Amino acid sequence: MKLKTIVENHPLKSKKGNKYLYTGTLLNGKPQSIGIQVFQGGEFDTQRYEGEWENGVKQGKGVYIWSDDEYYEGEWRNDERDGQGIYTWSDGRRYQGEWKDDMMHGQGVMTYADGGIRKGRWKKNQEVGGWDGWYIILLIIAVLWLIEQA
Repeated sequence: MKLKTIVENHPLKSKKGNKYLYTGTLLNGKPQSIGIQVFQGGEFDTQRYEGEWENGVKQGKGVYIWSDDEYYEGEWRNDERDGQGIYTWSDGRRYQGEWKDDMMHGQGVMTYADGGIRKGRWKKNQEVGGWDGWYIILLIIAVLWLIEQA
């Protein structure tokens, strides 16, 4: 028989053994459906996840917010970022694109705080191809300079 309960600030441990508080639905003692995970103390202090769960792991759509205000919003599979998602760094950088095994992997766009843009492919968090938005900006500046010289 499956036991489904609604809990608030229920203490649990992640797959990696980190303690957290969970608010939401439990199915047989594991997070299920929609819920909120808030880590307790240590290096994970003030980190939280709000989103979908299946059989005790992040699965589906959700938002994870780190203690330094960086955040990821997108798809999760087996407790890892996987699918389409957006990661925003505290320094203003933003990656929007594909994720696999908790890393930027596939087509994506990196936008920098100063407006620079890089579109291309990523593999295991490293850019492996694409065009450089800075090249376009420099080309426009060069053309404008040439026009002024004429």
